[in-house]
Amino acid sequence: ARMQAGMSGIMSEEFRAMITDRTRSALEMRARNKRPVGGRTFGYSTGAREIDAAQADVVRRMFDWYTAGWSNRKIAAELNAKYVPSPGSYWSNRVERRSAGWMGSSIRVILANPIYAGTVQWNTSVWSKDPDSGKRRRSARPKDEWVVRLDESLRIVSDAVWQAAQRRTKTAADGDSRLKAGGKARFLLSGLLVCSK
Repeated sequence: ARMQAGMSGIMSEEFRAMITDRTRSALEMRARNKRPVGGRTFGYSTGAREIDAAQADVVRRMFDWYTAGWSNRKIAAELNAKYVPSPGSYWSNRVERRSAGWMGSSIRVILANPIYAGTVQWNTSVWSKDPDSGKRRRSARPKDEWVVRLDESLRIVSDAVWQAAQRRTKTAADGDSRLKAGGKARFLLSGLLVCSK
């Protein structure tokens, strides 16, 4: 009985690995055939991915505000003040949400997604489970494994606006080196204020 239980466990694990490989192979085939892979992206319709005019207008406003110097939180507060539906308002399978409207983190994710500049990427990262903590962690895959293509029909913002937003994000990330080391800020405004001399 113990041997049978052990063999059943091995067979179940192999079957799970086989299903994983087949699913990944099918997704890669869809990505290489220029078909949508993954969940819904704000600004686009489901199914055959097409630009949603109303949501695309919201995305353009986000990029304009961000390149004008607005923070992610300020953009989220402005959208909430105008009662603009957030991506979570379209979810039908979540009973309880962490926030009723836009959050700064959702703005950050949208501003970093290259699909709005017409670049579709797949297989850029992998999720793994930490055996000690049980938490899932995301890590980047090597660039030679990425599936990348340019699709102008999906472009919402121009290259100039996209590059301006990415430059501002990079500048904000290149702040006080002490904050990058994982330590706490020494002063209240460390990394935010710079001496004029």
